[in-house]
Amino acid sequence: MGLADEIKAEREFLKNAPLKKKIQYLLKYYKFHCVVLFILLVITVINIYSAFTIKDTVLSGIMLNCVDTISKGACEELEESFIESMQLNPEKVKVELESSLTYLTEGSANSVDSYVAVDVVSDRTAKGMLDFVTGDLDTLSALAYSEFFVDLSTVLTEEQMKQYEPYFLYIDLAVIERLEEIALSKDYAAEFSVPDSDKPDEMKNPIPVFIDISASERINQIYSNEQDRIVFAVAVNALREKAVCKFVDFLMGE
Repeated sequence: MGLADEIKAEREFLKNAPLKKKIQYLLKYYKFHCVVLFILLVITVINIYSAFTIKDTVLSGIMLNCVDTISKGACEELEESFIESMQLNPEKVKVELESSLTYLTEGSANSVDSYVAVDVVSDRTAKGMLDFVTGDLDTLSALAYSEFFVDLSTVLTEEQMKQYEPYFLYIDLAVIERLEEIALSKDYAAEFSVPDSDKPDEMKNPIPVFIDISASERINQIYSNEQDRIVFAVAVNALREKAVCKFVDFLMGE
């Protein structure tokens, strides 16, 4: 029997056979093809579902050293309020605020938590998935001298730089250079001092890295400790700089 006759016979069988026989025949002779088609179908369904259900992230931030059981609800409210202020559809976009991470600059009791926090910040920063970080000044200063944050003048508008200048806090680029020298020399016993963030005049090369947001009512709903000076910093590799600028205005009540 030639190939054409085999194809004709196969068609006749499939045309006249009961449904059960057709399925058994296809599975017997076309198992691989059926598996491939099934996988393609599943992938197609997942892609279609994702296209209609996955929300675009308009802003992503980490709020360090919150009491997560207290702040989580306030963060969710903040997310919703910011989306509303931008007149965006909450069914299509989302704001991601992570409030469960702890980083302490003193003591070793929470060293594991601190390690996890730095690891998360590092990973998300490297991948361009982090736009900003908030937390107490001591904590964020330690991270700033590890070069996690950018000069605010590279992100904020000229108007914002003038408007929020009274709230700026600084780090000294000269200290970062000194730390790099120490790392290269491996002379970890070398001394260095970190200047007061409020006194750029006493720094060799001051750059504005933080905005003091302690007076923000929205922030005070999230950070319950009134003794902490809460600051805002923009992450290196932040991809949503326009949203960051709008979020600063939003927090500062503008």
